Amino acid sequence: MFFNLLGNALKFTEHGRINVVLKPGKRDQASLGANKNSFILCGSVKDTGIGISFEAQQRLFRPFSQADTSTSRRFGGTGLGLSIVKNLCELMGGTIYIKSQPQKGSTFKFQVILRHPERFFSPPLPSPEVIDLHDIRVLLAEDNLINQTVIKTILSRKGCLVTVVDSGIKAVEAVRKAAFDLVLMDGQMPEMDGREATIHIRRLFSKKELPIIAVTASALREEEEEFFEAGVNGYVTKPIQAKTLISAITKCLTLT
Repeated sequence: MFFNLLGNALKFTEHGRINVVLKPGKRDQASLGANKNSFILCGSVKDTGIGISFEAQQRLFRPFSQADTSTSRRFGGTGLGLSIVKNLCELMGGTIYIKSQPQKGSTFKFQVILRHPERFFSPPLPSPEVIDLHDIRVLLAEDNLINQTVIKTILSRKGCLVTVVDSGIKAVEAVRKAAFDLVLMDGQMPEMDGREATIHIRRLFSKKELPIIAVTASALREEEEEFFEAGVNGYVTKPIQAKTLISAITKCLTLT
């Protein structure tokens, strides 16, 4: 609707200027009632183009009408645009009108009633439950030294007790020998990758007994699905963001 008015202004103004305004209107209780999710939007498109005679204005919003036949020959168009604009305005509980003089330009003003997106007025989603990660025993299976350092630093600052291994085979051996509250499993590792290691661990512990979060550089949906089929509880992609990692761990431990 708005772009139709703007398009007409551009088409019929070969020289001069075009002024466009969009702003919220005053809240009209008669129109909006008690609905706080609705508001009035007012707009205007003003040009210094060829203008429209008073007689032509009377039929301008009718289907297949234009100012005159010379307009159609010179500028093209079917004359349906303004009729559709008017219908749209009325469907949205609004109005449109024109003020114009030949060779002095035209001003189209309209107002419509719109609704704010529901998400702006929905109650905020609850934040993940904050739990104390102090003394949480974490097994980190990661072969990259930089990633080991980054992840261990993030977790240590939260008070976690972190054990690091650099292969899937060592991850399986570690959970056999010691007790852990959580496993962070890299995807690509030597000897045995993270997905295969997860399958082996799931033969020993259920998801509730030992949660596993995949921490991988791959954002491919196929790999994520493969990890969940193998038995992980969560999935985090690299590069690691501290807030994202802690949120995933918190959610994982809260649900199990």
